[in-house]
Amino acid sequence: MVASLLSYPLKQVVRSPTRGSSILDKIYTNLQDWYEKPVILPNIARSDHKAVLMTSTIVKKAERGKDVTMTVRSQDSNGKALLAQAINHTDWTPLYQLQTCDEMVHTFYSTLSGLIDHYVPMWTVKRHTTDKPWVTDQFRRLIRCRQHALKSGQAARYRSYRSQVQRMSKTLQRKYYAKRIGGLRTSNPRNWWRSVCRLVSNTGKKYCNTNTNTPSSTNKQSILSGEVRCSLL
Repeated sequence: MVASLLSYPLKQVVRSPTRGSSILDKIYTNLQDWYEKPVILPNIARSDHKAVLMTSTIVKKAERGKDVTMTVRSQDSNGKALLAQAINHTDWTPLYQLQTCDEMVHTFYSTLSGLIDHYVPMWTVKRHTTDKPWVTDQFRRLIRCRQHALKSGQAARYRSYRSQVQRMSKTLQRKYYAKRIGGLRTSNPRNWWRSVCRLVSNTGKKYCNTNTNTPSSTNKQSILSGEVRCSLL
């Protein structure tokens, strides 16, 4: 085994005793510059060997994000349907009796804005900075129902809500990709790449930290785009 290790350009980085005065627990690597100096920790359970911890120098703590308050327009489907019905039944005859274009424009926008504010008003909502761009209020409500069923021990309801969450998640992601991202691949590849990196989960993030102009990144982009495509199916 020693001969095999010596045949590779590896370096033993543990310099402190791990059992008595001997170094019996060793780490061989050729990436020592990417890691901190090994730390010798106390024995685990009944072991007579000390533990060795070697941490990466490039590990980045996950961003927890924070809650933010914002004002958004209601996306209620019933409200939108009522708005469309109200616009169709609005009497626009007085609009044509006005004398100037400015008066017509003012009257038109005042009437339309009043209908919009009535049927799909602005709401103050709480969001999280780490929310995915495709997440909707309906999806959030479904998540809350699933978590409530889990905490209350309702196994059947939990499984039902879990299946609904999974189906809706895939549907929302597909729709978001088709509407906001898909067309950018040919019209604006740079923005397409950025949007894909924001959409993917942690699995795809490792492929986003690349220079898209280098030849070696071509394969990584293909892998990432494949993962995104599979995740949205």
